[in-house]
Amino acid sequence: MPSSPTLFAPPPRPVAEAVARLGGAAARAPTAPALHWPEGADPVVRTRAADGAHDLTATLAQAVIAFLAGPDRQRLRACHAPRCVRCFLKEHPRQQWCKPAQDRPRNVTAQPTWMCVFIPSCL
Repeated sequence: MPSSPTLFAPPPRPVAEAVARLGGAAARAPTAPALHWPEGADPVVRTRAADGAHDLTATLAQAVIAFLAGPDRQRLRACHAPRCVRCFLKEHPRQQWCKPAQDRPRNVTAQPTWMCVFIPSCL
């Protein structure tokens, strides 16, 4: 008989599994650094697929890893607009809503007829 969690036990956290899956997806496309140096500009290092193939899932996973390991992670916030499920990068201390919710007139935002669209691939 499986044991039931107690009232004071922390809920299970799938962070380790999520990190493992993210790393596995990122590893599907071996990459190599490529130097891009346009005329009159500073050089930039970009990564490209080592074999010429392009795996979009691996590219997105690598971008997520770079984001989560970078300084912008501290600015990631959930939108506080009614029923909005988007996340955004906080640009100033008073910002509480994502850009689509900020662009809405204040009197319309509270009405139950409008909702932000959740796009999982953006996160």
